[in-house]
Amino acid sequence: MELVASNTFPEPNAVEFSDFWLLYPRRVARKAALQAWDKLKPAQQMQACVALMDWRTIWLQRGDVQFIPHAATWLNGERFDDELPADFVRSKAAPASHSAFKPDAPTAVAPMPDKLRVMLAELKRRQG
Repeated sequence: MELVASNTFPEPNAVEFSDFWLLYPRRVARKAALQAWDKLKPAQQMQACVALMDWRTIWLQRGDVQFIPHAATWLNGERFDDELPADFVRSKAAPASHSAFKPDAPTAVAPMPDKLRVMLAELKRRQG
């Protein structure tokens, strides 16, 4: 019987592609998005999901889904590192989400922010 290495289990704070896909407002080309997701390091995956909370708000406020980039394009271009539009205003209760999220090392995964955890729980509740 072969033992499974301990590093094959996901980190407790790691985000999964299903979390990203649930957050992304334009769900087309899932296979391409998954391939782009798999190319990212865990820290980048977390950074993408944290940034996506703001970008999702921006895109949904604009109301035209056809102009939201495909998820694979957004991930491959590392658009999660883009600056938010100058006219984007966060609510006072919401802290800056992705601008402050920079892990110390490229492979380090910071704990999942509570704001992201709450948003994912709400979307999962609505879905199921």
